[in-house]
Amino acid sequence: MSAQAVFIVDKIENTLIFLEHLEENIKINQKELSNILGKIVNNSKDLKFNSFSEFKLKEKYYLYGAFDKFLIILQHLKDKPPPEELIIELHNTFIKIFENILENYTTNDLYKFRSFTKVIREIFAKHLKDKKGLDTIIGNSPIIDPIQRDFYPERPPIPDLLMCSYIDA
Repeated sequence: MSAQAVFIVDKIENTLIFLEHLEENIKINQKELSNILGKIVNNSKDLKFNSFSEFKLKEKYYLYGAFDKFLIILQHLKDKPPPEELIIELHNTFIKIFENILENYTTNDLYKFRSFTKVIREIFAKHLKDKKGLDTIIGNSPIIDPIQRDFYPERPPIPDLLMCSYIDA
């Protein structure tokens, strides 16, 4: 999967409440992040709930889902956006896990959302496993049916071959 980072933005509070790097070599510039998220939040105002859009800024690519209260944003590689189903699952799981604090959280409560990191890794692992499952189906059956080939019908038996190579060594 090509997702590099996950961002969750509270649209009502206009606040980044969760950020997780999925690749170690991804560096996020704070000034650039503010600009990117500001533009995505602004663009999302024209979207219907439960819809998706893409955004590009300075050779960085984003796919995001606009939901009732949150934006789920995935930074990804150029030609490999993650599936929308992944964003829906991230959103639904986030809501389910944090439903008791989402209505009245403060900036002091933002650390509680860090526990979502483990859940994200599990969701991504599941999606990778599902994708690999499809890949293993392809190529399992041969294109050409195997046939028996006897290129050397007069060849010596295997023990004789081993003995010859042992003596020569």
